Amino acid sequence: STRPTGAAATSQPSGEAGGMLAGGGSPGQTANAELQSMVAHQNVVVISKDGTKTMADQLLVDSKDGHNNLRLLGQPYATIVDKRNTLQGSVIEIFPDSQQPQIVGPGKMRGIQEDKATTQPTTQPAAPERPIDVAWQRGMWFDGKANTVDVTGQVVAITMDSEGAQNTARGERMKMLLVDVAPTTKPSSGATTQAVNGGA
Repeated sequence: STRPTGAAATSQPSGEAGGMLAGGGSPGQTANAELQSMVAHQNVVVISKDGTKTMADQLLVDSKDGHNNLRLLGQPYATIVDKRNTLQGSVIEIFPDSQQPQIVGPGKMRGIQEDKATTQPTTQPAAPERPIDVAWQRGMWFDGKANTVDVTGQVVAITMDSEGAQNTARGERMKMLLVDVAPTTKPSSGATTQAVNGGA
């Protein structure tokens, strides 16, 4: 299988790797070469430094003005999995510099729902995690700077309340607000679903 590493997707590979990406030449001559584009096919797996795992049938990397844009294609889905969340879509586009990944077409995500965020550390036992599953037919847009997710097209969100009861919300458009994970006995970072608002 094709397993491009994090280094393969950097905008400035150097040394021997830079020479190979540039299409030949000695390491010294190509040390300043930049990755312009890359295509990986069939059973693509990428594992990032933080442990996030990306799986797709095809990975395309396109560098414009020094910025890498990534496109993941999958049948039925390309998948991104981190410690707390799973994101799936047939077409996933990632723009790392603007922190605005999006899914074109149908997809689904699974995350953890929190009642509210707190900035004060606590030694109290953590409440049981409550999953949230969201599926849609049209698309998803994530704004990392605003910490919001917008999904459209026959959206179905399934949540679990504190007593274990399952709740289902449906609508054509839904907005989710993400909050930083509250620290317990030691700091933790991440984004967790706080609320879901949907229209009938």
